[in-house]
Amino acid sequence: MKTVTLHGSSGEVLAPFGEPGTFIRGKRQAVRIIGVGPDEETPLEVREALVGKVVDAILTQKQVIEQGGSAFADVLPEGCLLAYAQEVIELLETCHELSAAEALRNIAGADLDMYILEREIYEVIP
Repeated sequence: MKTVTLHGSSGEVLAPFGEPGTFIRGKRQAVRIIGVGPDEETPLEVREALVGKVVDAILTQKQVIEQGGSAFADVLPEGCLLAYAQEVIELLETCHELSAAEALRNIAGADLDMYILEREIYEVIP
């Protein structure tokens, strides 16, 4: 997903969020998936295929609530990170996890759909 780099920042970007023309200030952060996520709305095949992979997260729960609105407080798990679902699909395809990529595409095919990374399933890569 294309983001807008903020001049003079330490890697911060304006990240498209929700609908075209809406942006939230975020920062790309590489995280390694270390466990199977608990979100049962996401196919188990996808959650298992991501274990061991490095995902490029873009937004924190705090950033989304502060900039996107308090309605997200009831939806997003504490301490989660968000990645663009399309980027996660591309990662799965690159890793030849084609069935998992297709399963994710079936539930999150829009350009601005987000994939939630719960706090207990990732570790930040410094």
